[in-house]
Amino acid sequence: RGWRVVRRRRTSKALGLHGRLMQCGVLMSMSILPQRFLQLYLTAQFKAHQLNYSISILVTAILFVVFGHFLDGPRGGIWMACIGREHCEEAYGSAVPSAAERWAWRLRWVAYSVLYC
Repeated sequence: RGWRVVRRRRTSKALGLHGRLMQCGVLMSMSILPQRFLQLYLTAQFKAHQLNYSISILVTAILFVVFGHFLDGPRGGIWMACIGREHCEEAYGSAVPSAAERWAWRLRWVAYSVLYC
C-alpha cells in the first residue's frame, strides 16, 4: 500500500505518508516479539512450554482485539495511530471502508478454514 501511495503522488506529503505506512508495517511484523518475550518469561517461571505458549498467544490475540486490528484490520486503531485519520483517503483510496471491505476482512477466518481444511 505504501509503495502505491508514493508512486501515484510524488510529493513530500506522499513520501511522509509512505514512511508512516512502512513504519506501521514493520510494527505489525514485529508484533511477534513481545509475545515471544512473554513466552520466554513464562517458560522460565513455570516450565510448562505448551501452556506458556498458549497463554502468550492468548494475550497477543486479546491485544489485537483491544486495539482494533482483529475486527478492522488495516483500518484499525494500530494503523490509524501510525498514519492518522486525516491520511485514510490517500492511503486506502477512501476515507471510510465500504461494507464489502469490512466484511471481507472479518470473514477471512472462514475463508482460511475452508481453504486449509
